Amino acid sequence: MKSEMQFLKNIKGKKWMLLLLLIPFISIILIITFRHTYAPTNEEIIEKIKKIDAYNTKAEYIIKNTKSEYKEETNMYYCKDIGMRIEFGEDRVKIYKDGFVSMNDNGDEYEIKENFDTLYPLAFYNNILNNEIKEVKEGAEEWGDIKYLEVDVSLPSKNKHISSAKVYINKEDKSPIITKIFDIDGKERVTIIYKNFKELKEIDRGLF
Repeated sequence: MKSEMQFLKNIKGKKWMLLLLLIPFISIILIITFRHTYAPTNEEIIEKIKKIDAYNTKAEYIIKNTKSEYKEETNMYYCKDIGMRIEFGEDRVKIYKDGFVSMNDNGDEYEIKENFDTLYPLAFYNNILNNEIKEVKEGAEEWGDIKYLEVDVSLPSKNKHISSAKVYINKEDKSPIITKIFDIDGKERVTIIYKNFKELKEIDRGLF
């Protein structure tokens, strides 16, 4: 009887030892499984941004040449299934849809092919991030305590003034901060500053 009880105790003891040995391995598996939910990689953040269905943001273009620079304040809408809309104040609108740009300029309406307007659509970061990404770096020194991603992008444009770009993304809320566009010599030609970025669950399709 004693030997049977001792045998049972030994079995229970081995079970507890086995359980104690398994706990670290189970913990590691759980960490690996749920890590992407709570701490996505930089590449996963970029992919998530590219898959946003719709958003609205203010964007200021600062366009520079050898002699001067000028600024344009815009209001932008993006819908993955339809296209892009840029409002330049109240009297000028561009709509990018089905390979064409529909333009309304002070009541004058006309349409051009989308490949004739390569600069302004680069402000839509779903658009610019679909180009070749050369490098992704992290930083926190440009804008106070904001942790951001710096994404180096190669642009396929034949325009020598639009050769590459750096896209800065707020790592915490996944919103764009600034896009900088460089010419073939590495000089900064365009700066796009984003404000009030809002991901939209619903969007007025009549905007497009």
